[in-house]
Amino acid sequence: MYRKIRMTSKRQATFPAAVCESLSVYPGDTLTLRDVHIKGRKVWVLEPHPTEGAFPWMGALRAYAEGKGTHAMPEIRATIARRRGTGQ
Repeated sequence: MYRKIRMTSKRQATFPAAVCESLSVYPGDTLTLRDVHIKGRKVWVLEPHPTEGAFPWMGALRAYAEGKGTHAMPEIRATIARRRGTGQ
């Protein structure tokens, strides 16, 4: 894949959607940029920053949710409506 990006005067760049999709990165994600030497040339490697262990609380309540349904948005909205007494 060959893509070009343009640097702004504030040293900011916008990555093409295809690049972000191939890296599985989304707004707010952190990327790691490191320099490596390949065939005698210095190149920069851009990759998603590892997040393992970044959120130790993630999934902590999973045991309480087991067997409670799929947690799809329509189901969540219906539960909220029932609790509010609107019954929608």
